Amino acid sequence: MSYPSISVEEWLANLHPNLQATPKELRAVVRKNMPNVHEFIYHDAIGYSVGDSSFDRICYGAPQKKRYINFGFCFGADFLTRKSC
Repeated sequence: MSYPSISVEEWLANLHPNLQATPKELRAVVRKNMPNVHEFIYHDAIGYSVGDSSFDRICYGAPQKKRYINFGFCFGADFLTRKSC
């Protein structure tokens, strides 16, 4: 599900309490290491992009069944040669 009008803060607040700490920590690490990154919610996951488009994503964190967060890099082995996910 996509949330075009929801802020990252709202999205985090709506997560199950068991899931809130991990994406908050992930967010801090990403923002520290990529200070100019664009942050957004796309398909019920927090995404990070080098541009304004969700198609420029480089990594994401997606909650899974109130238990854990999947963190991934878009396109895996092709990460260095692709520009979007």
